[in-house]
Formats: sequence, structure tokens, C-alpha cells
Amino acid sequence: MSAFGCKLRPGGPGIIMLLAAMLGAGVVRAQNVTPSGVEDEARRAERERRQKEEQDQRTRRLVQQFADQVQSTCDLLDRLETRTKELTGRLEGLETSDDGKKIAQNEAAFMAYLRLMETPIVMPQQISTRRKSTDSILSNLKTELKRDNVGFLPDETMQSEVKESEFWAKERLGLILEQINWIDAAIAKAPKDLDLSALKTLKDVRNEYDAQRMLLWGKARASGEEKARTESKTMIEETAHEAELKRAAAEAERLLKETKAQLDSMRVEFEARMKEREAEEQRRAADAEKRYQDEIASVRRELELAKAERDKADVEAQIKRDKITAEARKKELTQKAEDPQVLALLAPFTTKGYWQPGVARGQSVDLAPVSFSKLRSIGALAPNADGLQKLLTCATNEYHKKGHDQVRPRWSYPPRLRDLKPEQLEELKKAQGYLNELGDILVEQGQLSR
Repeated sequence: MSAFGCKLRPGGPGIIMLLAAMLGAGVVRAQNVTPSGVEDEARRAERERRQKEEQDQRTRRLVQQFADQVQSTCDLLDRLETRTKELTGRLEGLETSDDGKKIAQNEAAFMAYLRLMETPIVMPQQISTRRKSTDSILSNLKTELKRDNVGFLPDETMQSEVKESEFWAKERLGLILEQINWIDAAIAKAPKDLDLSALKTLKDVRNEYDAQRMLLWGKARASGEEKARTESKTMIEETAHEAELKRAAAEAERLLKETKAQLDSMRVEFEARMKEREAEEQRRAADAEKRYQDEIASVRRELELAKAERDKADVEAQIKRDKITAEARKKELTQKAEDPQVLALLAPFTTKGYWQPGVARGQSVDLAPVSFSKLRSIGALAPNADGLQKLLTCATNEYHKKGHDQVRPRWSYPPRLRDLKPEQLEELKKAQGYLNELGDILVEQGQLSR
């Protein structure tokens, strides 16, 4: 049904023009689809892939560096275990060897040997416990490095554990080496003209020393008991006996003091060297830690920058898509606004005249199409019964023909909404829909006044 109540004939010029308009809009939309959007998406995807690949490589390098450090600590523990067994074997071997006989001839060397035997630096189970822990960490790191994407970074607790084990092993390995060197030095300082075949073994001397020590303790105790039981002995005998005990005790104390002094001197010298070594190790560890943390911070900054760039690209792409969509929509609406059927239905509003809605008595001195903003301000575009009635009044009111607006065509509908036929009401609703949808385009084209 046309704006004047005329039906469109199938295959008529109206249908042909409508199809042509629809095909034209489709062609315009198809022309707007260019490969530039696809190329931008492909470039962005390739950039993100390369950034992720570089990030994965850097993470893998960091994990590999830590794995190398753990492997180094495992090797250090192995060397400590080997050297500990070597020291134990040397000490045990001295008990029956000629070198042990040489050490037994020097009181200070003999006391130092007893100290080494009675207070070992490290126990095998201590090494075993730390080795199990580092082996577990190393196994997990190797498993992670076999993955295509390494997503694991060791935390500070794990790093501290490995560093502590490394320092512990280095410190004790140094002490073990010092003791091995002391054995070699003690053997080298021994006299060369000894008749080793006539000397007792170190084991025999040690057993005798232990027996003598027990004997002295026993004598001292027995002396006290005997003194209480034998008050009949003379003062001279008691004094001589006490003097002998004191002499023996003083001699033993002198030997112990000399040995202790030598050991203290060796300990002070060794501790000084260890402090220097510890300071150097701490400096190197601090430098390595700083490089490691700087590398992690750099990786994180690059991840944040990559995310910001992706977000920016997403926003730019969305703006571009919105712009393309808006342009396509505008072209679609422009095509629709140029449709002869649409213009025919809206002729009472697009044809120039002297009447405008909302103006006193509707009069205007300017020959112009109906004002779109005035239609909206009086409520004629509201999608309800009141709005449809006002729009119907604007397009059918006979008052306009009485000298004020005789140039515009009018709908041949009844002026009251309730008197419209169903098909006329649908035409009215369609016209209101066109005005709401195409109003701004029609104003831009000059088909409606602003």
C-alpha cells in the first residue's frame, strides 16, 4: 500500500526500484570489506607469537641457569663426600702405617690427631640429607625444561636452600682439605732418620695413651681412697705421692695446653682464610642474585608492555570496526532514505511547504520540508497511540489546505486514529518508523528541515 492508498503491482516499477536499492546497498557493504583488517589481525597475531616465543626462551634460560647452579651444588656435595671418605681413610690408615709412627713421635701432632679422630667435621648422613634435597630440586627442574613451554620460575625459598647447601659444602670441604694438608705437613716435618721398624704404631700409642689416661684417673681415685684408709703412712710418703700425682697431672695439662694452643692457632688462621673466602663468595652470590632479579624484572616488564600493546591494538581494532560498521550503517540508511517507496510514504513531510508543527497556528514564512526536531518535540515520533495520532494529524489535517499549506500532498486517511483501517494503521506505523530510523539522514540530505 503506497502513501496514497495505492497497491504496488508485482513486477511493477516500485518493486524493481526497491530490489535495485537493496542490491546496491549490498554491493556497497561488500566493497567496504577490504583485506586491511585481516592483514592487521595477522600482523598482530604474528607479533604476539614472537613476543611469547621470546618470553618462553628467556624463562627457559633463567630456569636452565638455576638448574646449572643446582647441578654445581650436587657436584660440590659429591666432592665433599669423596674428600670426607678420603680423610677418614687417611686417619684410619695412619693407625698402622709408617707415617702414623712418625706422627706418634711428636706430642703436638699426636694430640692434634686425637682431636681429628674424636671430633669429625662432617657426618656422612648430613651429606646424604642435603644431597637428597638438591637431587629432588634438580629432577623437578629437568622435568620442567623438557616441556614445550616453561612456565616455572624458582622462588626465593628454593634459591636460598640451594645457596645455603652450596656454602655449607664449600665451608666443610675447605676444612677437610685443611686437615688433609695438615696430615701431609705433619708427616713431612717428622724426622727422616727414625728407625721405623723399632717404633710403635700410632694405634698402639693411642691405646697406651688411653690406658695411661684411664690409669691416671684410676690412680687419683684410688689415691684418695687409699689415703683415707692408710692414715698410718707418714707425711713424707703422702707428700711424695701427692707430688707425683701433681707432677703427672701438670705434665698432662702442659701437653694439653700446648696442643690446644697449636690447634687454636691453626683454627684462627683457617677462620681468617674462610672469612676471606666467604666474603668473596657472598660478593659473587650477590652479583649473581642481582643479575638474576634484574633478568626476572626485565621479563615481567616486557610481559606488561606486550599486554599493554595488545590492549592498545584491541582498542584500535574495535574503534576501526566500529567506524567501519557506522559507515556501513550510514550508507545502508542513505540507500534506504533514497528509496522511492520510502520517499513516497513520507511525501507529506519531505515536500516543501509553509506549515510547521509546533508553530503558532502552524504558519511559517519559509518554504521548507517539515522540521524533524519539531516533529520530535511535539511527540509525533513517540511509538505509542498518542504519537501516532499526532503524526496522523500532521499528515492529514485539512486546516493546512485553507490558505496556509496548499503545496504539500496529504494522506487520504481519516484524521482520527480510531477510524483507520488495519492496513492504514500499519502504513502509519511504518512511516513513523522510517522517520525515527532515517530522520538524521533525511535532514542531512535536505529531505527534512532540521
